Amino acid sequence: MSAGKWRNVHRSDPCAICGKGDWGSRTVDGGWALCRRVEAGGERRLDRAGSEYWLHLVGDAPKGPPQVPEEPRSARAPADDLDRVYGAAIRHLGLADRHREELLRRGMDPTAIENRGYRSLLQRGRAEIARELLARFPQDLLLSVPGLQIHSTQSGRYLSFGGPAGLVVPVRDLAGRVVALKVRRDAQDDGPKYLYISSTACGGPGPGAPVHIPLQSGQRIPRDAVRVTEGELKADVATQLSGILTISAPGVSAWRGVIPVLAELAPKVVHLAFDVDAATNPLVARATEATAEAVALEGYDVVLESWDSLLAKGVDDALVAGLPIQLAPAQVRRLESRPHPSGRPDKHQSSGPHAYRATPGGLVWERQTQNGPVTVQLTNFRAFIATDVLDDDGAEVRRRFEMEARLNGWCRRFTVTADAFAAMSWVTEHLGARAIVYPGLGLRDHARAAMQVLSGDVPERHIYSHTGWRQLPDGWAYLHGKGAIGAGGSVTGVEVALPDALAGVALPDPPSGAELRAAIRASLRIIDVAPDHITFPLLGAAYRAVFGEVDDFAPTSAAGDVDVKPV
Repeated sequence: MSAGKWRNVHRSDPCAICGKGDWGSRTVDGGWALCRRVEAGGERRLDRAGSEYWLHLVGDAPKGPPQVPEEPRSARAPADDLDRVYGAAIRHLGLADRHREELLRRGMDPTAIENRGYRSLLQRGRAEIARELLARFPQDLLLSVPGLQIHSTQSGRYLSFGGPAGLVVPVRDLAGRVVALKVRRDAQDDGPKYLYISSTACGGPGPGAPVHIPLQSGQRIPRDAVRVTEGELKADVATQLSGILTISAPGVSAWRGVIPVLAELAPKVVHLAFDVDAATNPLVARATEATAEAVALEGYDVVLESWDSLLAKGVDDALVAGLPIQLAPAQVRRLESRPHPSGRPDKHQSSGPHAYRATPGGLVWERQTQNGPVTVQLTNFRAFIATDVLDDDGAEVRRRFEMEARLNGWCRRFTVTADAFAAMSWVTEHLGARAIVYPGLGLRDHARAAMQVLSGDVPERHIYSHTGWRQLPDGWAYLHGKGAIGAGGSVTGVEVALPDALAGVALPDPPSGAELRAAIRASLRIIDVAPDHITFPLLGAAYRAVFGEVDDFAPTSAAGDVDVKPV
């Protein structure tokens, strides 16, 4: 995969895929575009925060998509220090009347407005904020807090506080600590409505992608049900008005971070309340479906909230307007109840003498004893074989497995060799230190067996990595970079992945009709480039190849002596 240099899109140079001035970038040569909105035709990727994006080929570019470099990360302060610094900044700032009135219109009462720490960030006075913080905290600590940055001018260098002008919304973690600040911009333009306060543009730390848990400000809110939405202020308003704790994903496609938070909150039911434009916005529709499936897979009951989309876009707007909220069970593809198409057990349960199950907490073995079944924990993660791959270079065939594993709400896909899979030596390498295969006599073998049994009927891929003639199930065919060509033309269903040195060996689809006749005539014209005793054997050898293997032969001289040994 080739490397490439990237630049972010903006309003004057928008994304070539969605036409917007944010949520995207492109390579400097214009060959590739990265879009976080439009999926069709793109290659799906995940960034470090678990958010989806798609790579689109928009011009002439190398064969494979380029690498998307992760921005280098400066060390961000621990959550306790972030809370101390941001808390001091919040106490220094005031709240403009227009922002207070806006919060009141959205259903917040004066007490909640003060307790939750909403403030106004003006365009002026940034150096004063920094001086106030510098009087209380060391500069090294402040430079590890997103938003604090060094500015250089002709008169010298000074510490300042970044971020756009607007309404500041504190982003809080489960402990109620302020771990980031998000601003609802005052500017009325085509730019994003909300932006994190960050120092990444100056080489400093960014805020990450924290999930927001509203401060409950004296409310006793039961946690039997938890609502998931997108937008910190929206979550605050929904919690305040509905009495249902509403947590916010950092973005509509960055829902993966909510899974560990739900594990801590341990609700019985999870409500999903993304904006009701799923019917027209494929990004929202895809995120809603993916979130519902992931949450259901963790064992929670999932319901979808909806309301009159003509009167309100978000759940907060619907609650402020007093609209009824309809609840409907999410129609998700829950693997626990989905029968396997082959009639074999599904990927979450097996039967027989070795009964295995996949649970939210990992793989378990229902060991049969005289006193009935006993549940034995095998792993704290779930892993299945997604694809059985045969790599065939013409000399030998090597087997590898494409695996899918889930741990603490995160899903990872990776490849292990068949030998490594059998030895179970791949777990920490691909899943990290948190992945555990529990100790015990034979439990490692049971964990491996559970993965194989629960994977069901694993599809197999045969990938050829060489060119030339090969006998396939449907007859002889010639392998090249784009597939295979047989007696009847292009052969479908043949997967070829050549090494980089052979990447250029790619043949067009065989012609037909007049194009075929013209191609044959062009081939025959080789006889005109050299004497007949040279060109006829060469041309004959090429056409002879399609009729089968060449027999051993021994050319002789006029005297009958053997001049060439058999090949």
